[in-house]
Order: sequence, then C-alpha cells, then structure tokens
Amino acid sequence: MKKEYIEDLVFGERLLISIDADKTELNDNIRCARTLLESFNDMSIVIRRNVFEFKIRNPEYLINGEIGDRKGIHSERGIADAFKRGIEQGCRVIVLDLDMHMSEQLLHPNQIAKHLLWRPDFSNEQIHICYVVYRGRAVEIRSELRTRAQISAVLEKLKAER
Repeated sequence: MKKEYIEDLVFGERLLISIDADKTELNDNIRCARTLLESFNDMSIVIRRNVFEFKIRNPEYLINGEIGDRKGIHSERGIADAFKRGIEQGCRVIVLDLDMHMSEQLLHPNQIAKHLLWRPDFSNEQIHICYVVYRGRAVEIRSELRTRAQISAVLEKLKAER
C-alpha cells in the first residue's frame, strides 16, 4: 500500500507532507509551516496534495483541521488579493507569509492592520483566522479583533527581540 504522507523530520506527526504536494512550492510551504509550528505548540499542519481543478489551485494547508493557504505577498496592498484568492479556494484560514518577499522590509503593523480591517470577508468571519509570518515568527489574528489598535498590538509581537 502506498504511503500518502510523510512525517516532517523536525516536527514529526505535527507536520504531515503529502507525497503528491506541489513540488514548486514545497520548500516554502515547509519553511512557513515549521515557523507556525514553532510559534504554536498546539498546532498541527498537513501539506495537502496538489490538485488543480476549475482553474483554481487547491489550498496547500490543513491547519488544525481547517483549510488554509499560504500567500507570499509583496506589500500590505497584497492582502486584498490574498484574501480574495483564499476565498475562491474555499479557505477559512489565510497565512500571510511575509518572509517570502518582505523579510528585508520593516514591518508596519498599523498598515497591515488597516488592510485586514478593510477585508469584509474577515469581518464577517468567512475567513476567521489570519496567521502572519515574519522573520521566522508567527502570530495569530482572529476575526474577533475589531480595531486597528488590537490587530497592531498582536503584530507588534513580531518586532520584539528574541
């Protein structure tokens, strides 16, 4: 019988990787998943098999049993497109991977918070969790946070010294 998933060498069964995962994004998906798992001890992630149906790529993650996708945005303005594409993919969770293109830039929590608050799909809980990954750390922003100050306070944790 063919094995469908392999366990990650670092996180074991907390990170399962489909043997049919998208090879072009696999290294970034593993890197980002490991950052999430390092930041959240009660989390488990499955990197799903690659499927392309109806001209839409399937979301790559199953995070604590919920469908999610990693989005490598180039600036805060990319949040709108990341959420829109995530909704099209049937996601409930979005992972904003700032390490992919923005790790050399300064983090602007207030700007990210502003763009998250502009997302009606976040405020109506169509997407109910957004993880933000920056410089090897991750924070969780839940849709219940309703003000820029609340979201910015969570994002500020990414700037703290280790």
